[in-house]
Amino acid sequence: MPRRTPSAGDARNARARGAASRREARTRANALHPELSRQVREVVAAADGTPVAIDDLLARISRHYVDLEQESRTLSRALRRAATRGPAPPAAASPVSASPSPPSSAEGEARYRSLVEHAPEAIVVFDAGSGLLVDANLNAEALFGQPVSALLGRRLLDFAPARQPDGQDTAGLLQAQASRALAGEPRVFDWVHGAGEGADLACEMRLARLPDAGGRALVRCSLTDISTRRRAQLIAAGERAVLENVAANAPLERSLEAIAGLVESVARDGIAVVSVVSVEHPRFELVCAPRLPAVLRAVLARATIDIRNGSCAACVQLGRPVLAGDA
Repeated sequence: MPRRTPSAGDARNARARGAASRREARTRANALHPELSRQVREVVAAADGTPVAIDDLLARISRHYVDLEQESRTLSRALRRAATRGPAPPAAASPVSASPSPPSSAEGEARYRSLVEHAPEAIVVFDAGSGLLVDANLNAEALFGQPVSALLGRRLLDFAPARQPDGQDTAGLLQAQASRALAGEPRVFDWVHGAGEGADLACEMRLARLPDAGGRALVRCSLTDISTRRRAQLIAAGERAVLENVAANAPLERSLEAIAGLVESVARDGIAVVSVVSVEHPRFELVCAPRLPAVLRAVLARATIDIRNGSCAACVQLGRPVLAGDA
């Protein structure tokens, strides 16, 4: 059967049905909540005019608002009943949701003591006003070589040389750094600690302000032994200096001085002497000793190789190490 071509009348009838559907939707929307009416009008204006789609939409929205109105009425009745009964008694605190109470002073002190005692570094606390040690952990006993009971009441300066390796006055350095720590600025710097019996130990010192209920200016001091790390750094720097001189084809004397400097940087209390023996005459041709007094250096340079002309000449003469006591 041939398909009929839609006429102009059919188009008018379709437009009329669409307009009727939109009027019906607007009527239903006006019967709902005023705010809902506005929202539905916006949806209908953008809809394609299909009656079923709009009906379903209005039905879902109507059910939603009916549920909301019922809940609102139920809540209002409950509030009115509560107002007539007076304030409700306080609810019992739940052990699950209750926030943990702050630790007591005794618990806080125990926690602090546990942290300090198990710290890997040596920790002491000193009064910046008097300079006296007021607390220490067990690792401080190993570093200072004394029990905690013997450390308390001593000064930190009692366990350090008068001057640091860079020439700074030790007392002035500690006072300046402690003042900055008390001002709220944690400090980290190098410190030489006197380990006893003339042995100095390279350390890293950390200072921080410590609160005190008694109003004292307490400073927490952490000391970490970095002597092994510092020794490795000095050796690496000395080796670089020697290799740079060799690579630059520097004069022999400069290379030998770099070698002597490397030895002295590691053995801080020693004096390194590197000598070159002449192949033509039984004497030293070159003596490199940066820390040796110039007069003694000149004497060695003129000395002949003989067992009676000092330990260096005796070493060459005998062909073996020679140990000599300090004069």
